[in-house]
Amino acid sequence: MKYLIFLISFLSFTHLQSQSIELKWKVPQGDTLIYSTVMEQIDTSIFNIAFGGESEDDDALKIQQMMKELNKSISGTNFAVRLFKSSQEHIEIEMFTSSQELPIALPDSLGEAKEMLKEFQKMMKGIMLRGSINEDGTIHSFWVKREQKNLIAMLFELPGRPIEIGDTWSLSTNLIGNDQNFVCDSSFYKNEVKFVDLKTTEDDTIAVFKYDLLEYVDGIFNMPNMFGKGGAKPTMMTFGFKGIAEFSLTKGKWHSFEAVMAGEATGVMNFKQRVKYSLIEQ
Repeated sequence: MKYLIFLISFLSFTHLQSQSIELKWKVPQGDTLIYSTVMEQIDTSIFNIAFGGESEDDDALKIQQMMKELNKSISGTNFAVRLFKSSQEHIEIEMFTSSQELPIALPDSLGEAKEMLKEFQKMMKGIMLRGSINEDGTIHSFWVKREQKNLIAMLFELPGRPIEIGDTWSLSTNLIGNDQNFVCDSSFYKNEVKFVDLKTTEDDTIAVFKYDLLEYVDGIFNMPNMFGKGGAKPTMMTFGFKGIAEFSLTKGKWHSFEAVMAGEATGVMNFKQRVKYSLIEQ
């Protein structure tokens, strides 16, 4: 009898582990799914522009300071995302600022750049991202800018096909983008989301995914002559995105989503930062 019970339990577990599932977003027509979106700087140790570098040139130093203040303005803003159906086939995605005003005070030392940043702060209100996905989680809005498409893919893209535990797929992301001024000597690329577990409760089935993205390039950036600092400059850039997310098959939405984006660059621009991403349903 003990052997029989063990065999039944083992077969049930094996069936669960080999079960093929199909993920779909479930947003009823006329309804809206809203997530508070945390994009929190958890580490920013370096931020400057190479042609300013360690120079005492006033213009270059002002640009460095302006970039730091710009980064501070963005990190101090609260965002939310709404998903809704405008047709039977596509789910619209809109990211908007949920804070009424931006609290970042700008120093007078920025000079004329202070007014420019004030205008940027005004722009940081209302809808900041607009795109769309299909019900199976594949990207519908192919026309959006690379940075916006990256964000939609990282937060809302699904495989678009049936999957089993252990299966992997890639997101529609391109985290590093350089122009003709960059000559690459070495690179590394990994783009993998893995289906690692399937959990069941009395009223839900939850798929667990592990995100592991990494892009790295090293080479020479041929800088234009700005502030007399042009020329070839050794440059390295790397971006990674790692996280764990749980998707409710029954409800067709995220049960939880936690990830960290890490970026570092040296050369044409120097920075090192880590940003936490979380989605919390409202």
